[in-house]
Amino acid sequence: MTLYALRVICLIALTSLTISSGWSARVYVLSCGNATLNNAVVSRLEAGGHTVTLGVAYTQFNGTQDLSNIDVVYLQPNHNYGAGDMPLAGQGALLNFLSNPSKGLVTCEWTAWKHQSQFAYLRPLFAVNSTNTYRSTTSVTFNQEVADPIMNAGLPNGFTTPITVISNAESFFTPKSGVTVFYRSNYNVSGNLNPVVTGWRSTYGGRVLHFGTVNGLAQVNDANFGQLLSNAMTWASSGTGPAPDVLVMSSHNEALDRAVVNLLEQEGMRPYVGANHTVFYGTDYLNPTMTVIYMQMNHLFNTTMPDSGQTALLNWLSTQGRGLVTSEWILWADANNQRFAILRPAFAAYSRSSYRAASSVTYSRRIEDPILDDGVPSNFTTAVDIISNTESAMIPKPNATRFTCTNYAVGGNGTGGVIGWNFGTGGRVMHFSTVNGPNQVADSNFGKLLANAIRWARSTGALPSESGDVNRDGCVNDEDLLLILFNFGAVGCLSQDLDGDGRVSDNDLLMVLFAFGQGC
Repeated sequence: MTLYALRVICLIALTSLTISSGWSARVYVLSCGNATLNNAVVSRLEAGGHTVTLGVAYTQFNGTQDLSNIDVVYLQPNHNYGAGDMPLAGQGALLNFLSNPSKGLVTCEWTAWKHQSQFAYLRPLFAVNSTNTYRSTTSVTFNQEVADPIMNAGLPNGFTTPITVISNAESFFTPKSGVTVFYRSNYNVSGNLNPVVTGWRSTYGGRVLHFGTVNGLAQVNDANFGQLLSNAMTWASSGTGPAPDVLVMSSHNEALDRAVVNLLEQEGMRPYVGANHTVFYGTDYLNPTMTVIYMQMNHLFNTTMPDSGQTALLNWLSTQGRGLVTSEWILWADANNQRFAILRPAFAAYSRSSYRAASSVTYSRRIEDPILDDGVPSNFTTAVDIISNTESAMIPKPNATRFTCTNYAVGGNGTGGVIGWNFGTGGRVMHFSTVNGPNQVADSNFGKLLANAIRWARSTGALPSESGDVNRDGCVNDEDLLLILFNFGAVGCLSQDLDGDGRVSDNDLLMVLFAFGQGC
């Protein structure tokens, strides 16, 4: 044996010894509604070296609880499993909490079973899909599936533990892609043994681990299972890696969220699917490395953002190098229902409620930008594939720029495309006129444009804006005036349509006249 090999073996042994002796995590235990079980959980985790705070029941967790000194949240809906859902604000707070790669969430059986209809905003972080397959049993055998120095510390390769609470239930799990199965049980469904302990690192966020059992009093007091539960807290708090730089506000559709994540990862970004806009109450929990928020409102189009979230986001955008990118329904909902009155000043465009349904959209470049145009052809067609296939017409505000047009125009009510601006002296805001569904995001040209928009939003510097210089030769003169007159009344996304309302009209003529002679 070489000296190098001996040193490696000693290092591994030392690491295992350190882990076995306990890694102190600060754990917030959500009350299960049974004092005896709560106390047993607290005692077991403290015996494992953890610092434990016994908190409120999950149905009372509303986001106001202080998690600033917490590493792991333990969600155990067993005795109180029928008490209802976790408040959306609480789910949003957990999503934001887990945007830190070193934070963790551990759950027991009823969480997976209940999230068929509940825990809707936490679903993107769960390592397993919802399930209604379960059994009642008096004992469960845990067999190690994947060796892990943290999860397996102090445990045999297999052990049997009693299960004696809430119908003695064990749920059968269906792990998502990329999830690690640490243990399988002796529960056999169609020839498959239940992946009873599963976990993953959420995309550029913290770790999430699930138990398929209810984790009742007899289990927690069992020496082997109690050790496994303590190990789970250590594992959940031991995440490392680069923090996310893009917050993807969940669309409430996992297929679409995954498509956006895949795209941004391929483009070298670090996306994190976090709180949906409906439970975005503020930026307090945002990882400081996040510089862009992508707000997609398609599956939740008839909703709004809480006032506190709008205020916080407006203030967050007052700093250069931060950006907001939105898809179609935000401007439409604001125009029709006044849903974003506080955030509205940051929007680079507005809607007059004009929209269409289409199976495809053609994008055409109108004004060049080195970041937005990178790798994107000047013209391309992409499918529109979600929520009635709609696209809204938009009108840019003064000082905003319509970089890209679509083949949709409503004279006087705007056109489709991509509009952006510098929000005062702060960050950048950009809007898409389309709903940006999964097939659209997966389209190579549109996907590149969307990824470029995220990069553009975190960039700084002056932007081109509309002026009386129609032909952009640097001089507002007779040629620009003639371009307006010869196209007067034309409808579409035209260079002569300086105010961007979809029609060449008196307003465009006045813009040339007021700027006449500039740059000449």
